[in-house]
Amino acid sequence: MLMFPPATVRFRVLLVSLALYALWLGILAMVLPTERLELIFSESGYFEMASIALWMLAGMVMAVQARTISGLLAPASMVCFLCAMREADWHKKFTYDGITKLKYFTQSPAPIAEKSIAALVVLLSVALLLRVIWIAVRRLRETDGFRDEKVWLVMLGGLLFVVGKILDRSLSVLTKSLDVVFSPNVKCLVSAYEEGLEMVTPLLFLLVCFWPSSQQVRCHA
Repeated sequence: MLMFPPATVRFRVLLVSLALYALWLGILAMVLPTERLELIFSESGYFEMASIALWMLAGMVMAVQARTISGLLAPASMVCFLCAMREADWHKKFTYDGITKLKYFTQSPAPIAEKSIAALVVLLSVALLLRVIWIAVRRLRETDGFRDEKVWLVMLGGLLFVVGKILDRSLSVLTKSLDVVFSPNVKCLVSAYEEGLEMVTPLLFLLVCFWPSSQQVRCHA
């Protein structure tokens, strides 16, 4: 049965901080001039660079702490490194186009050897991600982990990751498929939340590494 986490002060502070952060992103998008917004929230802006650094840092911390959660943190650290490389555009640095796009494999004139290697990289990455999810779900079933705030932090980070990726593709998909025209203000707002969420996601996963377990807190209480 799904259990909500204990309403500890630290967890409430985190949720309030995220809400204030979201409000701050919206204010930045509305008050800053377009030139400053592009500098901050572009694909090579401050938030993007911070996102790459935080994914790398989260991966390194998880690799160091890999002994604490057997079988989980080691592959999770590799996923973090993959996310850092994705944010740094490594998925299209060595190929004709981005290997996460289906049209790269079906329509691009890239050599078959290149496509084969790219497909192998994609399959291995997906397999690694599925392994992390499988190990995490198995541990949840064995330990009733939904009572632990750490689990809720991971789920919150996963949710923000998905929302960020949806925002990343939403405007272009709507424009191409439905011919929707968006105003510059809407584009700035979406860009601010996209890059802002993409930056805070690895920060949440990094925070999980240092967050005290709810179950351990109850044992010591």
